[in-house]
Amino acid sequence: MDRVFEIGPNYRNEGISPRHNPEFTMLEAYPAFGDYETMMELLETMITRVAEKVVGTLVIEHKDAEGNVTRTIDLSRPWPRVKYKELIREKGGADWFDISPNERRQRPSISARRSPRTTRISRSPTARSRN
Repeated sequence: MDRVFEIGPNYRNEGISPRHNPEFTMLEAYPAFGDYETMMELLETMITRVAEKVVGTLVIEHKDAEGNVTRTIDLSRPWPRVKYKELIREKGGADWFDISPNERRQRPSISARRSPRTTRISRSPTARSRN
């Protein structure tokens, strides 16, 4: 076999909250003789095809309660590919890997502040509490 995949339900013995659901469906895929580039290509292809079939487009608009577009996501290929270390250095500074954890916490570019693009999900009144 040159590749195998499995789609199945997963259950974790963890708490449930408005931000975490311990039940989910997972896809695992393993191409023979593939590497991370192979997996990136697989995911890029899969996500764009699903978006085209489900949404009908590769340009998805997020709208607020009034119907105003708040963010547009363009899934058109090719997607940018950047190494993780490069992103950390870009956001945290070229010396990020040479400084102490305490110094890292002081960097405003990697602070715990919420970015303007972050949106909190409000809790449904029908959601069960963990209490």
